[in-house]
Amino acid sequence: MDSRRATVLAGLVAAELVVLGMIFSSLHGFSHHGSIAVASTSSGIPSDVHTTISTSQAPSIILRDDDAHFQIHTAPIGYIRVDETTTTDGEVSGIAPLSVEHRSYNTIYIGRHEDYSGTMHRDIAIVVPLAATIEVDDCKSLTMSDLSGPATIKCSGEEPVAVSDQHGALQVKNDDGRVSIANMTGDRLEVTNDNGSVELTDVRTNVLTIKTDDGHIAGTGIVAGSGSVQSDDGNVSLTFAWRANVTVAVKSDATITAVPPLQLVQFGDSNSERQVRFGAGDGRLDVKTDDGSVTLAGGGV
Repeated sequence: MDSRRATVLAGLVAAELVVLGMIFSSLHGFSHHGSIAVASTSSGIPSDVHTTISTSQAPSIILRDDDAHFQIHTAPIGYIRVDETTTTDGEVSGIAPLSVEHRSYNTIYIGRHEDYSGTMHRDIAIVVPLAATIEVDDCKSLTMSDLSGPATIKCSGEEPVAVSDQHGALQVKNDDGRVSIANMTGDRLEVTNDNGSVELTDVRTNVLTIKTDDGHIAGTGIVAGSGSVQSDDGNVSLTFAWRANVTVAVKSDATITAVPPLQLVQFGDSNSERQVRFGAGDGRLDVKTDDGSVTLAGGGV
């Protein structure tokens, strides 16, 4: 009798453990292959994500969410911290959970593919190691600071992109919003903006390439060895640092103004062309606007 009772009790305990395990797994939403997928709430909207994932000191990180406002900061750490917050306005359906997963030993993917209906606002704050390589495949807006590794950023929509204290090569493509780059040093800076302004502050790079279809370009404290700055429909205003060593070749159908102190101003083949030398003028930077003025100045910090 005692042995039968013990057998029954053992069976009940095992069944309870299985049920508890299923409840625990559903609450935490863990999936296989090293990824994290968050379970949906009763409203059909995935829960916010707050998680860390171990990595090296110089991982490659891929970000993709065309409705996310990414905020990227760095720290001397060996992991990635992800905090996602989503707020909705009215009824929203079709929101996919955020995926945080290892795609290879040193590559981390953070993002989602979704087709939802309704109105929402999504913020994703990410802390990464200082030497991380960042590739943003798509986003709504982005702020990033203190990165020493290279970064490639692609954003769509009308929101701004702001990068500060960048100490590696940087490429930014924005569809329709302001792009601002401050305190940047690196081998290359390339910014393409379809319909928005570009603002540069204390940018020092070997190759500078700036292109906007419809927007103003303004820069202070510029040092560039070569490249081009072009606005199809907007003004260009550049102040070069005292250590600049470049010849700026300007072409514009509108006003060209060279503000002292400048070492040399030369006329080109027509009244719309000028060459302005900063320092010894060893480098070459082409500046062009089809419908706007160009103002150049030297002696900046």
